[in-house]
Amino acid sequence: MNKLAVVVALILPSSVLLATSLLVTGCDDEEGDAAEESVGPIVGVMELPISLRNSDSAPSNAISIEVSPTELRVDGHKVLDLTGGAIPPDARQGEVLPAVQQAVGAGAARRAAVLDVHVSTPYETTALIIGSLKAANIHALAFKVRKPGGVGDVGYLVVENYLVQAFSNDATELEGPTQRNWDDLVAVWQEAYEGCRRDHYVDCSFKPNVVAEGGKLELRFFARGSALKIEFQRFGAEDIDAEANAAGPALLDGIAPAQAFDEEGPEPATAGAFTWRFDAAVDELSPISAAMRPLCGPNPCGIGVTGDKETMTMRLVSLIGAAFPDGTQAPQLVFHVPAP
Repeated sequence: MNKLAVVVALILPSSVLLATSLLVTGCDDEEGDAAEESVGPIVGVMELPISLRNSDSAPSNAISIEVSPTELRVDGHKVLDLTGGAIPPDARQGEVLPAVQQAVGAGAARRAAVLDVHVSTPYETTALIIGSLKAANIHALAFKVRKPGGVGDVGYLVVENYLVQAFSNDATELEGPTQRNWDDLVAVWQEAYEGCRRDHYVDCSFKPNVVAEGGKLELRFFARGSALKIEFQRFGAEDIDAEANAAGPALLDGIAPAQAFDEEGPEPATAGAFTWRFDAAVDELSPISAAMRPLCGPNPCGIGVTGDKETMTMRLVSLIGAAFPDGTQAPQLVFHVPAP
């Protein structure tokens, strides 16, 4: 105790000293609470996903979403405690996190959000955050990402006009030019196959001799463990197939039809997939880019995004960035939220 404190202690009554002590202690507690709310970034640069798409413009006046292994923050305020990046079991309702939706809606109306998401965050957490932002009328997402090869170079991968839905194996039909036709893929399948096999591939579906015609195309990104997959399938062609099956061979009057062979020919192909190891997504000469360029380079594409609940978010962010690197048209993404 210094000399001034001794003098004050001798002069002031004990009751005054006690009140003063409590007042000072209360101030310290308030400062501690404020410090907890105003702490700096909780996700470091080296903890961001790597993306080959990293030169999109950062949105102005955007909501800040930060996700570390231990907490989720909205505009610097902690909204949820996390365990290994996973949400508490009772924090979810359908495809949203009500606490996040309410925190976003409590402030001034904004149209964009910047997402600082730790690389190891489970995809379920990220998908639910995106679902909450969609429910709060946030129309653009800017993932903060790390540029390949750099130690501290940060950029943005921006997603606009996105959709969110519960996971389903059924295809989602999009509106506008991002809904591609099955025949668009068939026309470039061989070129895409050759791009797939450049490096880091696990399996690449080759173009069969017999391929179905007509219908629409669904593209879907999927990640599990360290494997990345782009699935493509034909849908919306029931009427075309029914008409083809109903039509028999053309007959000439007075000539009997040829006897049918017992052995049927192969079924026309209606689906395929390209699969790579994760390294393919962060290679600056990515085979994922080469496989997607023939179809989605000239014209925009719509893509479904899904993964296992525990799939690391960085897998899918890097896959999106590799499929649509800098200089290519941005996709329309449909985020599938895993089932509880």
